[in-house]
Amino acid sequence: ADRERWIVFDTQANEIWASESLGSPRLATPDDLSRGLVENRTYLWLVEVDGDVVRRELGPFTFSVAGDAEQ
Repeated sequence: ADRERWIVFDTQANEIWASESLGSPRLATPDDLSRGLVENRTYLWLVEVDGDVVRRELGPFTFSVAGDAEQ
């Protein structure tokens, strides 16, 4: 892949955050995204790929933010 873009959605398919087009497969979680995620809620993410590849989209994959176990 030449470029890729990472996108995070809620389970209603609303886009919460998207990266700029990246030339490297490394991405640090931005503070604005981290602060906007709710504990124990499921989210989806996918990667849009540009370049000489078989698949143009990878995902969607799911993740959730763990709650505080001490509460």
